[in-house]
Amino acid sequence: MNLPLSRDARHLDWGFVAYPPITPLFGRLSLVLFGTSLTGFRFFAALVQAIALVLTGLMAREMGGRRYAQLFRCICRPSVRIGGGALMQYVSFRLFCAGYRPPISW
Repeated sequence: MNLPLSRDARHLDWGFVAYPPITPLFGRLSLVLFGTSLTGFRFFAALVQAIALVLTGLMAREMGGRRYAQLFRCICRPSVRIGGGALMQYVSFRLFCAGYRPPISW
């Protein structure tokens, strides 16, 4: 478990030197829901990356790609983003926000 992130998740603040405030917010939510389980702590990072993978396929479909093009785009998605879902770190959420621009992107 990422100890500084776990510590900051217990003491939320609007600004951290190392990462934006949404990462400890998800850390706090996972601590409340799953306790100190490592799998539970990484749940939201994996969920964000799964949503990004689905959005990648939907974007390929929106551009006129058929099923093969959608599958090819999802497979060729950069491994850095897929691997980012395996760890609870700010990169998982930052890449999602930078790539898809939801209304709340820190």
